[in-house]
Amino acid sequence: MTESQVTAISYRARTTFWLAIATLIFLPPFILNNFLQERKLAGVLTAIIYLVVILHVIAIRRGHYYSLLTTVGLVPAVTAYLVTAMYHQEIVGLFWCYPSLLALYFILPHKQALSSSVLMLAVIIPCIWQLLDPALAMRATVTLTTVTIFSAIFVLIIEKQQAELDEKEQHRRESMARAIEAMREPIQRLLSSLPKQERAQEFAGIAPTDADFSGAHAVYDSTLRLQRMVDDLHLIALADLGALETDMQPLQLSQVIQAAIKTQEALLNTRKLHIYQSLDEALWVSGDPVYLRRIFENLLDNCARHVNEGGDVHLRLELDHGLAVVTLTDTGPGVPSAQFSMLFERFFRLENSPEAALGNGLGLALVKVFMQLHHGQCTAFQAVEGGLGIRLSFPCRVAPSEDE
Repeated sequence: MTESQVTAISYRARTTFWLAIATLIFLPPFILNNFLQERKLAGVLTAIIYLVVILHVIAIRRGHYYSLLTTVGLVPAVTAYLVTAMYHQEIVGLFWCYPSLLALYFILPHKQALSSSVLMLAVIIPCIWQLLDPALAMRATVTLTTVTIFSAIFVLIIEKQQAELDEKEQHRRESMARAIEAMREPIQRLLSSLPKQERAQEFAGIAPTDADFSGAHAVYDSTLRLQRMVDDLHLIALADLGALETDMQPLQLSQVIQAAIKTQEALLNTRKLHIYQSLDEALWVSGDPVYLRRIFENLLDNCARHVNEGGDVHLRLELDHGLAVVTLTDTGPGVPSAQFSMLFERFFRLENSPEAALGNGLGLALVKVFMQLHHGQCTAFQAVEGGLGIRLSFPCRVAPSEDE
């Protein structure tokens, strides 16, 4: 699937979702009125439309978009309702045709929208000529056809422009990935030529207290930090291209979290942070062991940077509505609620935070990237402990059998 197709699906999913929400709010009175007016067929059809819309909302909330649900379920139901409405209300029923035709071009791919609108007009126009006087029927036919043609042309232009923008964006991402890849080798060569802390004295032939020794360490530490930032950017660039290779396998999420805590134990101990765990060991997910553990390592690293020395970090793993939900809260200074939506953006740093200089602004951005790899979601909130709260939700899977 190309980048433009992914973007188009994302756009249609969002459009369909909000149109569906509006329908769920405004349609119930019309369903009730149809039954009260003893228009049972119209009432049943609007109820079917309502049901299909609910299915759309559920599917999109779960990360799926099914255009077939519209073409097979919604279009026939709407067409039948429009015909019924015109038989009962004539000109009033006709008015419902215009928003119905327009909506098709915002929730369906262009070709499907065009074919659906043509089929809808093929059913509706004969009814118009049968129910309305010729002059009014002619005006309705012309206006409905004009709306369909202009909608098709308008959406086609937008999709072509979007495809051009997506092509340029794809080229930018590929160029960025190549540039980052080219940076990694010279940084690695530079790093290998510099002394590590345990052999710096032997390398320089000087005492540990000498200025040259400290300078060598400063260069080494700065180069190591640069390497880590370039490696993180490389992962993000590959994820943008959809080229990040994964090894998905069944994993016990509590064990992954505990492994991450073990990895960051020295850093957490340096800050004298207290880790409190409440982990449901029965929850399994499908995940890449490296990237999944990296999610929690980055979150704990973030706590070590921002939580006051001697503070508390609470980790909770539980089942919530069929999802494995991890909640991490701390007693740090917290984050203004207006900045919650920016926390997972690349290079975002808190303003006036002395700890911001210690990081590269990519830790939480990588958390978001790795969560998307696992079809999960991450959100920030104000923790009751006073600090920052992070909520991660993963699709669950059944525990593997002994044969797996």
